[in-house]
Amino acid sequence: MSDTTIYLIRHGELDNPEKKFYGRVVDIGLDDLGREQIGKLGNMIALHDGGIDVLVTSPLRRARESAEILVERFGIPYEIDEELLETDSKGFEGMTLEEAASLDLSHLPEGMSVEEPEHIASRMVGAVRGLVEQYAGKRIGIVSHGSPIAYVMWKLLHSDAPVSSHLQEISSLDPKKGNAWRLAFGDAGRVIEYAHVSFDGRST
Repeated sequence: MSDTTIYLIRHGELDNPEKKFYGRVVDIGLDDLGREQIGKLGNMIALHDGGIDVLVTSPLRRARESAEILVERFGIPYEIDEELLETDSKGFEGMTLEEAASLDLSHLPEGMSVEEPEHIASRMVGAVRGLVEQYAGKRIGIVSHGSPIAYVMWKLLHSDAPVSSHLQEISSLDPKKGNAWRLAFGDAGRVIEYAHVSFDGRST
């Protein structure tokens, strides 16, 4: 059986001129740059693998709009999976990105909460492994969000290392908006190679 290829795709840049905290709270879409990024990323995926066979996305608008661009590029439908959602953050309504970034997540005010990294990693690993099993030997595109992609990358590459103890290292695994990680899974369901794929043509 041929290897299964996964593209972990982060949605493109957002139409967010007021720099509002969005998370799951504000369901905003892509801006012109974001649409251009995903279009170019589709070209890079075609260059590497000839396309994708299966496309699954987070239900949030920015992810769906990214998926729709890839649907047009590759002529395939997309599926929605709630497990690919952004980090669940409660009580952040009306805040700016700067205000949210200044908070100490370990001592949030009453009424505010953020999904635990281990839970994010667990649901994302379950989603990815389920797709690898369901679509073995296929080329699979997964559209999700920065932190969930970084966490699942860490767990796929370091299954025994707890997420909460390596947050600084994990932050480097965020592919950035409009970019992706390409992972090849062997017959045993293990990652046998991976590379960063950028919309602007740089791969590492």
